[in-house]
Amino acid sequence: MSEKVYRIFVINPGSTSTKLSLFENEKKVFEDNVFHDSTVLRSLGDINNQLNYRMEVIEEFLKEHHIDLRGLDAVVGRGGPCYPLESGTYEINQQMVEDTRNHVAGLYHASMLGVQMAEVIHEKYGARMFTVDPT
Repeated sequence: MSEKVYRIFVINPGSTSTKLSLFENEKKVFEDNVFHDSTVLRSLGDINNQLNYRMEVIEEFLKEHHIDLRGLDAVVGRGGPCYPLESGTYEINQQMVEDTRNHVAGLYHASMLGVQMAEVIHEKYGARMFTVDPT
């Protein structure tokens, strides 16, 4: 019997780019850094207003590079928890999405989009959503 291959998509948003990785179990299938137009980002104002723009850029990147996320098992979004937690891996729930969207912890960094971006991927591909705090 062959081992199940888990497909995991990782999203790590930063101030002007988003790092993307796709793993099959522990094997990295690809990793790249997608840059976003800083003029467009500034024009959008609040971090939350960047979500749709960033996702459009990411979807275009995936399409151009023939990366198909169908059959994805998990998506990991950097950022979020918006409150202190012990280090570890956490399954994202709707409360966490809303708390990052509403800046509950008072943080206004692009990394807080990671949880929301994971939700977008979850809605499109059905993958389970996680966030990881390794420290």
